[in-house]
Amino acid sequence: MLLLTAASFNVACRQKMRVLVPQASWEPIFFRQINAVAGLSGQPDLRTTPLPQGNSEVRIWWGFGLSPLEGVTLRRSGSQWTGIHVKANNYYEPTKAESAQLADPKSGWDTTWARLVNQRLLSLPDASEIHCQVGGLDGFAMVVETNTDNTYRTYMYDTPSESKCKEDKNIIAIIDILFEEFNLKST
Repeated sequence: MLLLTAASFNVACRQKMRVLVPQASWEPIFFRQINAVAGLSGQPDLRTTPLPQGNSEVRIWWGFGLSPLEGVTLRRSGSQWTGIHVKANNYYEPTKAESAQLADPKSGWDTTWARLVNQRLLSLPDASEIHCQVGGLDGFAMVVETNTDNTYRTYMYDTPSESKCKEDKNIIAIIDILFEEFNLKST
């Protein structure tokens, strides 16, 4: 088990974190809801949370239409993994969020992580950057937040089932892996 001293943790946290956020109209709108639900579930704003060297956190959010926002947080601290599933109580201005610890994934953490990374979880561009947005009111969208290697980034795909670009297949595969590995139920 990797132990960090208070001094090494403070050095890691003092490093300036890079923040990569697309200049897209969806970002401030969706993050009002994301930040509210994250806060209701006891999670800090990932964009402003420096992590010690070697640690990672990824949050995958889905909904943003007429169903309550849901998400999965995967966190690696040293060689230890944890995951939680969060679901808001309301699609419009939620007041509570249920939070449940995830059991270990069926294929194990390393295999599951490799599957997600192979689908470009850490490297997909924002849909707006590749002209892949579908648009529409009250549809389904997915937002991914990553905080790894002292860099925060986020991206979004709306209505990926419309399959406007090849990256839509990646984002659908990512959600399928999460549902399969953690036995999540679709609502």
